[in-house]
Amino acid sequence: MSRHDGARYRLEEGISPLRDGAEGVFSHVRGYDALGPAQRSLAVDRLRDGVIDRPRTTLVLAAGVAALVGVFLRRFG
Repeated sequence: MSRHDGARYRLEEGISPLRDGAEGVFSHVRGYDALGPAQRSLAVDRLRDGVIDRPRTTLVLAAGVAALVGVFLRRFG
């Protein structure tokens, strides 16, 4: 008997809107073709996957970059 007999599977809640949002943002990147995966840049594809797989990390990094930009603008602007 397999360990997975009787295992309950469920969809991750909220992953579809997040994936759709990431596709919408990355569709504005030059050279990104959602319908032609062979023409995509590997770096952009990995970045999109990272945004989808780790949204909290992405949010923390975006907040950190925004804080640094705010400090520089306040100091030099």
